[in-house]
Amino acid sequence: VGIAQLAEMIQNLDAHPNIAGHKFDVNTGGGEAVAGIHLYNTVKDLKKPSVAQVHTCASAGYLAMLPVNEIVALSTMSRIGSIGAMISMDKKFIDWYKENIDDIYSNLSPEKNDALNSYLNGDKTKLVNSLDSLVQDFHEKVMKHRRLNPENKKETLKGNTFYSKEAKSRGLIDSIGTEAYATKRLNFYINNK
Repeated sequence: VGIAQLAEMIQNLDAHPNIAGHKFDVNTGGGEAVAGIHLYNTVKDLKKPSVAQVHTCASAGYLAMLPVNEIVALSTMSRIGSIGAMISMDKKFIDWYKENIDDIYSNLSPEKNDALNSYLNGDKTKLVNSLDSLVQDFHEKVMKHRRLNPENKKETLKGNTFYSKEAKSRGLIDSIGTEAYATKRLNFYINNK
């Protein structure tokens, strides 16, 4: 199932009259940024209460769960965070590409693929700047939905992941409990919406 199908399924469930709320079971180290934003927007637009019970909830997976009513870590060993962005480039492929491919651009679109072309010519700056823009947006979403501990907010946003107790003390999650506890919390939001 791709992200579009998953988002559609969640929207259909949200519209169903027999569904009172959503409990997301999350175990992901993250993924592609646009997919995370797609799921974030889907969760943000839910009409019914939602709780995320998390094992590992990092990067784009964490981004997607920010709008839920509550994030519950299911174990003290759960890992949460990785608020950042990165790109992995296959150096062998890049060398092959530079040796075998000749990209020809219109005079009217000299900036098309500018960041990639700069990288191919040995300059990572534009790709890094692009990642910085993504991370700035990620930080803004985190600060909109979470009350981060002001004592270590800056360090919390640097891309590390944290075990549950540390994640809770930093404001990344709300509680640590069992699946039954996460269901109890969802029922609280359903009964008090």
